[in-house]
Amino acid sequence: MPLVIDRTINKIDSFISSGRFIKLLAIFYVFFLFQDLLTRNIEKISPIASGILSNMDELFLIVFSIAIIVISYRKRVLKLDFITITFLSILVLGLISSLINQVPWFITVQGAFLMVKGFFVYYIFRYLVVTERTIRSFVKPIKWVALLVIVFAFVDLVFSEQFRMLLNTDQKFDMRSGLLSLQSFFVHPSVYGWFCAIVALYFLSSFIVYKDRKKAIYFIVFSIAAFFSLRFKTVLALMVASLLSVIPAFPKIRKLKWPVLVAIGLTIIIVAPQVYDLAMLTIQRYINIDYTESARKALYIFGFVIAIGEFPFGVGFGRYGGWIAREYYSPVYVEYGLDKIYGLYSADPKWATDTYWPYIMGEVGLIGAILLLSMFIFILYKIYKGFVTAEDLWRKAFLLFALYVVIQSLVDSLGHQVFNSGPQYLFVFAIIGLAFSVLPENETERRSNTLDRKPSSLFHNRDKSQDNGDEGESMKNKKLKVCLISSSGGHLEQLKQLIPTAQQYDMFIVTEANKSSLSLGEKYKTYYMRQQERKSFSFFLDFPINIGKSIVTFLKEKPDVVISTGAGMVIPFCLFAKLYGKKVVFLESFAKINSPTITGIVIYRFADRFYVQWEEMKKHYPDAIYKGGIY
Repeated sequence: MPLVIDRTINKIDSFISSGRFIKLLAIFYVFFLFQDLLTRNIEKISPIASGILSNMDELFLIVFSIAIIVISYRKRVLKLDFITITFLSILVLGLISSLINQVPWFITVQGAFLMVKGFFVYYIFRYLVVTERTIRSFVKPIKWVALLVIVFAFVDLVFSEQFRMLLNTDQKFDMRSGLLSLQSFFVHPSVYGWFCAIVALYFLSSFIVYKDRKKAIYFIVFSIAAFFSLRFKTVLALMVASLLSVIPAFPKIRKLKWPVLVAIGLTIIIVAPQVYDLAMLTIQRYINIDYTESARKALYIFGFVIAIGEFPFGVGFGRYGGWIAREYYSPVYVEYGLDKIYGLYSADPKWATDTYWPYIMGEVGLIGAILLLSMFIFILYKIYKGFVTAEDLWRKAFLLFALYVVIQSLVDSLGHQVFNSGPQYLFVFAIIGLAFSVLPENETERRSNTLDRKPSSLFHNRDKSQDNGDEGESMKNKKLKVCLISSSGGHLEQLKQLIPTAQQYDMFIVTEANKSSLSLGEKYKTYYMRQQERKSFSFFLDFPINIGKSIVTFLKEKPDVVISTGAGMVIPFCLFAKLYGKKVVFLESFAKINSPTITGIVIYRFADRFYVQWEEMKKHYPDAIYKGGIY
């Protein structure tokens, strides 16, 4: 059986490494562009088939990301980088927030997947071996779709009513500044505008690197097409990217022939008044208006209120600003009076997903939002650095394109959930993954790994004694590995009382590094975390670093049992232990007689055994065990 699994994985690896896999991905991505349109039309014929189609992107993610991660782990190229740590930190913050606020597990799971699914797209593309041919194979069918988008946008402009009735798309004609918002064959103008902007930025990056004048013409065409979505955030994103291109592209702009320069000038003159009108409309709708009349403004305001009030956590996955909070109408909306605002009514919360950053702040807290923003800044820095150092023109062009896409997406995220709404998130994170794969530093490292790596099998290191039936006996004689973990100060003093008992097992200690704890390392195997104070500003840095350290320490030691006396620093470690199926034992603080600790409230929800040192604490923890005090 192990040999069969090994051969299967080898075949999958061979397929993923071939050109056929990237072509398959391109086919999937063409489908994702039509997914909403197909789902809407098939729903009338078969609701079941429509439901399956609407979830095809999630199924795609689960299947392909598992395959890529397993194979990458096998090849020893899977890394615990800053993006991975951010992904895990957001998961931890969200799970803790959900535990504190007692969010039902089925809402927590769906909300968590919705928030982090973009990371899975990143992993699918991050560990591909990417060449110039790979990029072309992936982009070619998207270009043909882009041509169709332009053709159908013209049809939508001339025969709007008949065309939208035929496609069963949105027939609520959105008029802005006296113009009709186009959407081509997409179900909403914002998706149409986003796609045209992505294509425009692709041609802009190609023009800057290859000095091809045709690319400048294509950029203008698709920029105009994007403009006719009449979405200010789309226009703003294009303007920002274009302005950032002026300095490096200026020598090439001067070499353009006069017809191209005239076309650019006329385009600016024609669209400038309309852009101004769109800007004024946006300010009127979302800024110069009372929050009770604007769902988006209300979500922003109360996103901040929740982030500050629930600091350092949020209200939990599926509870604010996201699709799950809309589908299972969140009680948080009622608590803050948002259910009385048009677009957020419980009967019709149609604008409940109209923002992104308030959604992040509301569900995983201010720290989660800062971590995520830091991750995008890190991505911008890495891609820009790769663009500057890249020697191959194709690599340089794609990295510049990826840089534009991240900038555009950040601008777009101010008024749209671009990082978790389809098809946008699928393209954005795929482009980021491909960009990291083609970074010059990663290319060098990949070549080094290819030369150094020896043939491996998932099962070639099995001990022969296992085949002789000795595995059970060896496990029986194995010492239980116990982790004692706590923060410093009084929590550590209580933990020390457990050391004599724990020493009969394979024991190690995890605690915060300070003067009082450093001596432990001279006597016992000890791992040190950063000292974190919840009310200190340094908490924003210390907490995510400790999450990363917790992951590394846990994976290195793999304890069977984790015993803790608190406080906050221990939560991620205990949570990872539980997720891995290990036993978690928690001892509430001796200093707590009448009120619970935040750490206790969180860990009580999943601990295998929970002890209190005062009988009065049973009213807060009904299922806790009371055996007296530790001293």
